[in-house]
Amino acid sequence: MASFDVTEAFDDLEVILYVVNVEQGSYVAGEWVDGAETSIQTNCVVQPLPPSSEQDNQPEGYIETKKLRFFTKRELKVSDQTGQTTNTFIDYNGDRYRIYKVEDWFQIGGYYLAFGEIDQ
Repeated sequence: MASFDVTEAFDDLEVILYVVNVEQGSYVAGEWVDGAETSIQTNCVVQPLPPSSEQDNQPEGYIETKKLRFFTKRELKVSDQTGQTTNTFIDYNGDRYRIYKVEDWFQIGGYYLAFGEIDQ
């Protein structure tokens, strides 16, 4: 249980989203076959990533894309930037966001904070 469970504040702000895990694709008989997708429904609070130190501390190349942060009680995995393992996305408002960073606040506040950039 979290020391200071702040997730009760989520109740009025949560939206239902889908977390999509995409496995690595591969060549089969010389043809590329996309990896399998699995979707899991979850509740999240969604906020734009403010132009602050959170955005300033992101790796080069991430600054110019549309980003959101997702507060959720479900543990999420970070997408593999090399494309060699599972990639994690959140579908929101018709766009797909690749999860590139996850902070574990579960023991302190009862949630996980995931950062996503629009997948282009």
